[in-house]
Amino acid sequence: VPSPARKIVGSLPTAAQLTLATAPHGSVDRVLEDTLAATIDVLVEVAGGPAWDEAGFAALRASVAERLAPSAKKVLAQVVRVLDAERAVRSRLERFAATVPHPAFEAAQRDVTAQLGRLVHPGFVTEVGARRLPDVVRWLDAAAVRLDRLPDARATDTDRMQAVHELERAYAARIQAWPAGRPVPARLTEVRWMLEELRIVQFAGGQGAKGVRDPGRPDGPAKPVSSKRIRKALDESPVPA
Repeated sequence: VPSPARKIVGSLPTAAQLTLATAPHGSVDRVLEDTLAATIDVLVEVAGGPAWDEAGFAALRASVAERLAPSAKKVLAQVVRVLDAERAVRSRLERFAATVPHPAFEAAQRDVTAQLGRLVHPGFVTEVGARRLPDVVRWLDAAAVRLDRLPDARATDTDRMQAVHELERAYAARIQAWPAGRPVPARLTEVRWMLEELRIVQFAGGQGAKGVRDPGRPDGPAKPVSSKRIRKALDESPVPA
C-alpha cells in the first residue's frame, strides 16, 4: 500500500510538525513509520484480518488502502497530543529541579522520569496501540498534576509511590517468570495499564481516571482500578508449570 506519510505531515499545522520533530524516535520519518504501523494494526483488526488466502488478502489490502490515509492522520494527531503532554511533564521536571532542589523530592522526580520513559520512547505508538493513545495523554497529564502537588504532599507521595512500586515489582516478576513461547494471558498484560490508571488515583486524586474492563468481558462494565483489583489480576494469572 503506498505510504501517505508525507501528505499527512504536510497537512499538519506548523506547531504540530515542530512537535513531531521532538519525538524520541530521532526523526519525523521514524515517527511516521511508527504511526503507520499502529494504524495498520487497527485497520487489519477492524477488517477481520489477518488473511489466509489470496482472495482474503486482496480484500484486506483494499480495505486498508482505502482507510489508511484518513485513519493515520487521526492517529498522528493523537501522537502530537502525547508528545505535547510529555513535553509539559519534562518542563515541570526541569523547573522543579531548578527551583526546589531538595533531596527529599528526588525519588518522586526519578519515578516520574522513569514513567515517561515507559510511556514515550521510540516505537511507543505501535507498542501502546493507536486506541490507547488518549489514555497515554491522561497518564501524562496526571504526572504533571503530581509534580504540581508534590511540594505540599511529599510524605503522602512517598507512601503512595512505595505502594505502587510494590505492585509494579510483582507485575514485573510475573512477566519475567512467564515461560518463553507461552502466550501471556490478556488479564496479565492488562495489569501494565491498570498500574498507570492506579497512578492517576494515587497521585492526581483520580482526576481523569477511567475504569477498567475485564479482558475476558470487553463489553462488560468498567470498574474503578484499585490495588485490590490489580492483585486479583496477578493472582488469577499463575505462572504455568
